Amino acid sequence: MIGVVIAALALQLAPASFSEAQTVIEACQSERLGIVSTEYGDVLCVRQSLASRDVERVARLVERLQRAPVNGLVLRSAGGRVDLWLDLIEASQPPRSFVVVDDICLSSCANYGFAAGAVRIVPDGSLVGWHGGPTGDAAFMEQFIRDVAGVSADDAPELVALGARTEALYDRLGLSTQVLQHSHRPSPPFNLTRLRRRLGGGAITGVAFEPAVLASCFGFDGLDLMTHPGDDAATLRASWAKSRRWGLFTRPGDLVTACRPQRAR
Repeated sequence: MIGVVIAALALQLAPASFSEAQTVIEACQSERLGIVSTEYGDVLCVRQSLASRDVERVARLVERLQRAPVNGLVLRSAGGRVDLWLDLIEASQPPRSFVVVDDICLSSCANYGFAAGAVRIVPDGSLVGWHGGPTGDAAFMEQFIRDVAGVSADDAPELVALGARTEALYDRLGLSTQVLQHSHRPSPPFNLTRLRRRLGGGAITGVAFEPAVLASCFGFDGLDLMTHPGDDAATLRASWAKSRRWGLFTRPGDLVTACRPQRAR
């Protein structure tokens, strides 16, 4: 009985500082895609993009996660296949106690992995970036599917199904899929062209939302240990320092009127 209680308490633990989170990151250094044991319980490590070559490995992990969910996640990924990310995160029975971002978490990693933790830890120098994804909103999906596949929603039932799964996951987590809609082909701030030229150029691929925006606009919490580079110039520098293919800014233009983050009192 005592052992059961101790195990249950372990599954509620989360790192309370960046130094504690670092010990979990270090535990994942030898595991690109798998599960490791830490003092905070078992942790799912995803330190790569998920691609077709990973289908069998993900399937084995899904079976293990369904039997014994992990307590947290460590993520270092530029994203990858939506279906594989959904398989992993759904099987982990979210929300998990914590998620730690190690350097980058982009695209499907942000959409599914970062969303899955109750405590969300982003150490200094790490970045979370969104550039859209499927949702359950029919009108949005019609445009999304035309943009990414060049066909109508009727001709892409698999993408519609991924949107429905995403909507169900976000409902479970108490989050708004508007975070995906606002980051799909986001409208850049008026000064981005000038900033891009001044900073030497590079691709503009998505949005690194500020913690206040994630909380006020999309329902994210557990963000006390989420760092953020700052304004658009700092965010572009930080993302381009990692890769000139990953240009991130802080907030789409249409979000300024659609959601105004509340100031702390």
